[in-house]
Amino acid sequence: MPSRRTLILIITLLLIADIVAILWYLSLRAEISGESRDFWDTPSEEITTMADTVSLRSAPDTFNIIRQSAFFASDKPAIPNDQNSYYTCHRHLALRWPTSINGSPSPEKLQRALIRFLTNSATGQLEVAITEWLNQPRFTTNTDFPFHKSVAAPHVIAGYAYTENIIIYPLLTSQRLLVMEIDHNTNNGETNHQSSAYVHYDRLKHQLLNPTDILDQHKENTLITLINNKISELNKQHRTPALEQTSRAPANICCRRTGIIFQFAAGDIAGISEGPIEILIPYTQLKPLLTSSFKQLLQDNDGWWEYKRLQLIEQ
Repeated sequence: MPSRRTLILIITLLLIADIVAILWYLSLRAEISGESRDFWDTPSEEITTMADTVSLRSAPDTFNIIRQSAFFASDKPAIPNDQNSYYTCHRHLALRWPTSINGSPSPEKLQRALIRFLTNSATGQLEVAITEWLNQPRFTTNTDFPFHKSVAAPHVIAGYAYTENIIIYPLLTSQRLLVMEIDHNTNNGETNHQSSAYVHYDRLKHQLLNPTDILDQHKENTLITLINNKISELNKQHRTPALEQTSRAPANICCRRTGIIFQFAAGDIAGISEGPIEILIPYTQLKPLLTSSFKQLLQDNDGWWEYKRLQLIEQ
């Protein structure tokens, strides 16, 4: 039988091991949120971030951070001798790109789905898609004129500068479900337009989840009623300006921990100046409308974790 001193020593070692494990876990979570500098520094931009989920059946995901920009300017000013009348285009891209999901390297299905937001071509190569996107300048005029690629960012002059930004990053993860967000922002010199899209991925089965895999399409009328009831509820809370009722369910959805967000484009159920409108319907109300496979996914799921939004410029 071990002595009292031996038992105390064993207990002490176990406590130390637990403390080390907790510190590692917290530091890993902080790394995901971009708040890891209190634990260690990450000097390289091409870093790999890891997102573990609590379940033992789930391996960490890895992502590479990529930021690139391209700038274009007209060869001559639109107004002779006016240095502030050069047409310019500014394109910025920021990616937290999935390189391994739940232990599976190169998740091709997920990567291809995300690449489609960068290019209309059939390429499955990220480098090719980035090059194509960065080399498609747009300007605030449709007039043809000679232009060149600029090494440095030209000054942004209202009315002459067209800017476009795309940010792709994981929004949230869990044992079964990974949700990637794609934020798209453009400014044509007069108005600013913002939109978001979402890609859902089953981490266990390594399958993309389309809206038809999540919601029973034969019950759309019931879904529209739920959405309109939520809109009426929001209006009763004296929301200003009031939202309009809808005759269709939006195709753009985002699955969260407690329910599904139905995102209406700017101008659909409110003024364009209000921007996109999000309506959250809890899973408790959506349960009869969910597919059997997605119900099973929610039942199996745990370990929810939300990521910090990726920034265009390193903070």
